[in-house]
Amino acid sequence: MGYFNAILDAVRKVGPASHNLDETAIMIVGDQLDYRTASDFKYRANFHMERGKRLFILDFSQTHSFDSTGIGAVFSLFRKLQRINGDIRFAAAPPVVQNAMRLTGSDNIFPQFSSVAAAIEGEEGVS
Repeated sequence: MGYFNAILDAVRKVGPASHNLDETAIMIVGDQLDYRTASDFKYRANFHMERGKRLFILDFSQTHSFDSTGIGAVFSLFRKLQRINGDIRFAAAPPVVQNAMRLTGSDNIFPQFSSVAAAIEGEEGVS
């Protein structure tokens, strides 16, 4: 099953009662979130927030580079979302992302999910 089909199946399973999917943004982080790409990440996040998104699912499945600037960009988004009772969920975070978060002591702040579909459904369970 393709990436987008899995997401659509998860959305169908969750249904409208679980949370407002109109307020959910799924952001594919890409191969890096670091000093080279943090400003683009912030721009995309602001774009979604201006359109009423309050739950951000960050898809790290393709991410190979994640540095302190990337962590700062995520926390910048987190602070903005806190003001509007929003939240961030990490999906498919590889070891490079998990290790960076653990080294900064912030690994327990963002719920970790095995996939975007699991994050939509709210089924935690990534070690």
